[in-house]
Amino acid sequence: MKRAYLYPLSGRNTYSQTNPYLEDFMNSVAGTFDVINRSKPSRSGLFDIIPYLGRAEFVIFHWPENIVERSYGFFQTLFFFFLLPYLKIRKVKIVYVVHNKISHSNNSYLIKKQIARMLARFGDLFITHAQDGRDFINTLGKKEKTIFYFPHPLVDERPFPVVARDIDILIWGNIAPYKGIHIFLKKIKKSGLLSDLRIVIAGKVSGAGYLAELNDLKDANVEIINDYLDDEQLRLIISRSRLVLFPYFPESILSSGAFARSLMYPVEIVGPECGSFKDFSYLDHVNTFSDTDDMVRVIETRIAEQAGNNYDDLDGIIDEYNWGSFGRELATAVRQLC
Repeated sequence: MKRAYLYPLSGRNTYSQTNPYLEDFMNSVAGTFDVINRSKPSRSGLFDIIPYLGRAEFVIFHWPENIVERSYGFFQTLFFFFLLPYLKIRKVKIVYVVHNKISHSNNSYLIKKQIARMLARFGDLFITHAQDGRDFINTLGKKEKTIFYFPHPLVDERPFPVVARDIDILIWGNIAPYKGIHIFLKKIKKSGLLSDLRIVIAGKVSGAGYLAELNDLKDANVEIINDYLDDEQLRLIISRSRLVLFPYFPESILSSGAFARSLMYPVEIVGPECGSFKDFSYLDHVNTFSDTDDMVRVIETRIAEQAGNNYDDLDGIIDEYNWGSFGRELATAVRQLC
């Protein structure tokens, strides 16, 4: 196995209150990488890598564009710009897992762009979970790049709870401005559309200000559950829903863990015409929209036509795109790289 340092690994709360992606990622690549910092979460951000520099054969970056927004972000970013050429001198392989197009936040945009360009220059392997990610990665620089594409891996949650579908539209996950929920609520409040449907927004809202904005925009048919949902609560609330909506801004989205989790359920899904949503739009229950007006039209159509969908493709995609498959295919890509 190759010794790898993985960024970021910080102190985590309960599994259900944090993004489980990194734990699933490390478990899936355990036969290829020995993640040498796995048992010692960082308290100093990227500076935590210093004691591992003599041991690491690979450095794997997730969400590096956000370094500038961390504590002491200026100093961490400066360190990052010196770190990459140092790793190349030491012949340490650099892996960049491209989750988003730069960042969901426009704060420090130019610096985030430069972080991505530095990785494009010095990176050895680029991992993306959306076909759009290939084009995005290639726009970052002229250097020919080794790109590994695999859809966002799925966790098998079968059998699904058998419950009454008493929620018409569910929006769930980390409730943040980049997901466009406030724009969706403004649209339906102004137009009066979808007012006869029960809409539930479930997940921790990022900031009191955004929660107040959502509360001001919601009508009586909209419920906001401002709390972390554990695995069983999520399984139940998705199963109770007729349609799961992702009203995301397409400018930053490539893949979505919430979409990947919803994808395996026998439920209608509506999301933007980009990234993973576009990749899976060939499935009967995945539907994309081009703008806000189109979003409402698609929702109305799919709610009305849902009874005709038998979800025959679910077993196939769960078996094909699971974390075990991801780990095996990535291992092949790493062997070719070495």
